[in-house]
Amino acid sequence: MGVVRLEMIGSSCSSDHGKGYITGIEAGNLEGIEEVTTVQAAVGDWIIVRSRHVDGAERRGEIVGVRGDGGAPPWDVRWTGEEHEALFFPGTDASIEPRPTHPA
Repeated sequence: MGVVRLEMIGSSCSSDHGKGYITGIEAGNLEGIEEVTTVQAAVGDWIIVRSRHVDGAERRGEIVGVRGDGGAPPWDVRWTGEEHEALFFPGTDASIEPRPTHPA
């Protein structure tokens, strides 16, 4: 299987408190949004997070728990090379690699 790209849909906004980022749904601004895809994962899938720095290492972790409905985030992730699990909310720098399926 291939890699599933996670996308975040949102709009920039300004207020008396400065600039910020809120989702288009929270902003009530759905113009130009043709389709909204819910990101889903299952226990055993892998999450890959690209580095935000040039030549930076990517992080890989196995999804060991799903807390959202129907596979939606957040997920419990056991990161490669670390001895603990962490609660993870994916961003645009993350992608999912589905667990391998073996023929019966």
